[in-house]
Amino acid sequence: MKFDKDTLLKHRFWVLLGVSIPVALAGIVILLTSVAGQISAETKKLNDSLKSLSGVPADNSPEKIEDKRKQALEAMSKQDKVWGDAYRAQEDLYGWPAEVERRFTFHDGYFANEVQVLKAPAKKDEWPEDKEKEALKHGVVQDVYKDYFTIKDRDGKDVNFQRTVGVKLTVAAEEGAAGGAAAYEDLKNYRGKFVAIAYQKGKYFNDRLTDSDRRSTPGRTRRRSTRFSASSIRWTRPARGSSSSAAGRTTRPTTRRPG
Repeated sequence: MKFDKDTLLKHRFWVLLGVSIPVALAGIVILLTSVAGQISAETKKLNDSLKSLSGVPADNSPEKIEDKRKQALEAMSKQDKVWGDAYRAQEDLYGWPAEVERRFTFHDGYFANEVQVLKAPAKKDEWPEDKEKEALKHGVVQDVYKDYFTIKDRDGKDVNFQRTVGVKLTVAAEEGAAGGAAAYEDLKNYRGKFVAIAYQKGKYFNDRLTDSDRRSTPGRTRRRSTRFSASSIRWTRPARGSSSSAAGRTTRPTTRRPG
């Protein structure tokens, strides 16, 4: 029998239709038999597993909840330790220029972010608690300068706090005519007053610098941009065997300072 190619091409639609219908029917039969059987078997297996767990009581008693809470707190405390270890491992890798550190103690100085003038307690032993981890300190204002101010803490020691860009000053109604927000320059009017200070220890990477900081930065005396930040300063690597004493601290961490 001679194969007529032209006739096959002419009637290709009907030829393909005649082939595809049996193939599609075969696929449907397979899905309705073997595949459906496998699905039923897996469904039965899953249902049996769920039934075996239905008799297990939920252990959500107060004692169990308290135990899990303690476990969570323990895990969180390890987080602070990991951060502290990472900080100490990198502490000596980078540092501020020596002349900047000598003047501003960027490495471990106190930098005030918010100052609140409050009504002083009647006795010193009634002062609110200082919280080092939360970076909160109390004292009495002694001297106020353009770039820093001094307080006398509960132990009678003078402590310097440097101002930061955007430092907030609020005054309690009992201590000011109207109370509320005030400018840093107004702090000089509250010498001898009791204050609470929220601060940070050390100048962090990318913290904005004050005008005095910028003027005192090596090679940056002509820069005027108010967006100039700590990341613009040239870092210096301390010499091998150098220390971080007050006379020549040059260390600066790159990770979060431990709490």
